Amino acid sequence: EAAGIPVAHQTLTLRSLAGIEEAFLTSSSVEVLPLVAIDDRPVAGGHVGPVTRRLQRLYQSYVAQRLSE
Repeated sequence: EAAGIPVAHQTLTLRSLAGIEEAFLTSSSVEVLPLVAIDDRPVAGGHVGPVTRRLQRLYQSYVAQRLSE
């Protein structure tokens, strides 16, 4: 949300993921991990999407900034 990207928290089923434009996982150990397939079905043609790339860069920048403090 701080980056101007709408955020929604909801429970999803595999069926509800059909046709999604992109997907990623987040955690402190993997940072922002793009998902290019879910249940052997490609997401976004099997490529990392622009929102995921942007979030990866923002997260890496944030971590680098925190480490330099």
